Amino acid sequence: MKEKQSHDFIQKLLTLVIPIAFQQFMLALVSASDALMLGMLTQDALSAVSLAGQITFVENLFFAAMAIGLSMLAAQYWGKGTGRLLRGFLLMS
Repeated sequence: MKEKQSHDFIQKLLTLVIPIAFQQFMLALVSASDALMLGMLTQDALSAVSLAGQITFVENLFFAAMAIGLSMLAAQYWGKGTGRLLRGFLLMS
């Protein structure tokens, strides 16, 4: 019975982890391909795309932090059984 629960948990976890890992891989691939394409041009172009990549990285960190924080608060409201407050918190009411 415990092995069945463990297998179900791993399967559910993988359905969440695989798309997140794929998204992060695609973000890294975009930055790497930009550097490869512009590396053949000038040093200024390569520097510009590197700076833009850093800004994008910080933006992604900000949005990830917001999503993590909001999901933590939503899980707490959901766990308390106060779904009405959760809808108000997420501006869905």
